[in-house]
Amino acid sequence: MSIKNPSYAALQDAIRLAGSQAALARLIGKKQPHIQKWLKSKNALRPEHCRAIELAVGVPRAAFRPDDYWVMWPDLEPPPDTPLPGGAPAPPGAIAAAGAADHA
Repeated sequence: MSIKNPSYAALQDAIRLAGSQAALARLIGKKQPHIQKWLKSKNALRPEHCRAIELAVGVPRAAFRPDDYWVMWPDLEPPPDTPLPGGAPAPPGAIAAAGAADHA
């Protein structure tokens, strides 16, 4: 049985960098079964877990959510040809600039 978890590869990298599932769990204030559950899940990691792992071991938070990271974190550039609302592709920096304008 193959589960398509968009966070799987990044989570495996984080485990390798931490040394083990248990070590990663300790670094982010969780227990090892959480890490195992995330590996078996078909869903991407929640944004707060992505950020905690990024800070703990350096795996970029965008790697855990390759399908929507620019929505979760507007400070990160979207992939090329990401459609903006309305269907036009986003030029580099457009989504970040639009988010900054909302906060001005």
